This record gives sequence, C-alpha cells and structure tokens, in this order.
Amino acid sequence: MAYHELRSCLGLVATAARSVAEENVDERIRRRCDAIERATQRLLRTTHNVLNIANRAAFSAPRRFSPADEVELIVADLHALGLHIECAVQQDGPQPEVRLSFEVFETLVQSLICNAMDHSPEGATTRVSVTARAGVAIIEIRNPVPTERRHSGLGIGSYLTSRLAELLEVELTTTADDGTFVARIVIPHELDRLPN
Repeated sequence: MAYHELRSCLGLVATAARSVAEENVDERIRRRCDAIERATQRLLRTTHNVLNIANRAAFSAPRRFSPADEVELIVADLHALGLHIECAVQQDGPQPEVRLSFEVFETLVQSLICNAMDHSPEGATTRVSVTARAGVAIIEIRNPVPTERRHSGLGIGSYLTSRLAELLEVELTTTADDGTFVARIVIPHELDRLPN
C-alpha cells in the first residue's frame, strides 16, 4: 500500500517536471526538469526493488551494460539537481560490460550514494569513481564523516545494500579511515547472473 501511495505522489512530480520541460524555452530549466523526471523514476524503481528484495521474480533477466555509463548517469542527474557529487572514470581501453540484473545494480548504487550523501556534513562533496582493470570493474563511493559524529541509524541501509550485493553475487566492502567512509563494489567483467 505504501508503495502505491508513493508512486502516486512521485508520479505527479514526474508529470509536473515533464510539463514544465515541454512548455519552457530555457534550456537550463528543461535540463533540470529532465533530471527531476529521471531521478523520480529511479527513486520509484529503487523503492519497488527494496520492497521486493526477497522476491526473485520481481527482477528482470540480466542484460549487458556498462557499469561506468550507468553510474555516470545517476551521478549526473543528482548533480543537475544541485547536489554536491562528482564522478570520475578511469580505465585502460574500452569500457567493460557486465551482464547482470540491471534493476538490482541500479538499486545498489543508488542506495550506496544516497547513504553516503545522507551521512555527509552539510555542503560536503560525495565522490564516486569507476575503475576498470584486470578483469574487474571497481566502483567506489567516498564521503567525509566527522570523527565526532556517531551513526544513529538502525543499520537497515547496511543490511539492504549487503543483501543487494548478495543478489548480484558481487563483492561489497566498506571501510572508514581518517574521516572518510568508503563503499567499494567489485564486479568481474564477465558476469551472467540472476538474483538468487
């Protein structure tokens, strides 16, 4: 029930953004409205996937895509909305592709980025990097966390992201050192997997 109510509200936001974009001649405003619409649709997909995390049938078959391209798109939309986030891609040769459940991958990356931004000091920049090397793609999300700040959550975000990584059968590690929290996803290039 909660998902359907959220879908109705966010659907109105997406529709309003699309209407403004279609009626506005200012290219900057059009781009921002497009980013709002994409971010809203992504949030709906993320919510749906989290609520159905135990249901394998809720996720589509794997498809081939470039992790770097998808991460850059997520970051670009958040940056277009005025959020403090940057993305860097480092690779030797063509961008590697993987064959995974796209919905689970998108939900994992979106969740990790949102967690990082939520726990960063106001005005701090979250940095995302994608590195391709030796048969793996490595995605890192870095955010500063003041040493005096204590995490007051219940650990639900950590549980969900761990479960999503398990569904993809990729490696997810987190470390905290010198006031920086780092979440790292390691994905072999040649994957052909469905969520279990």
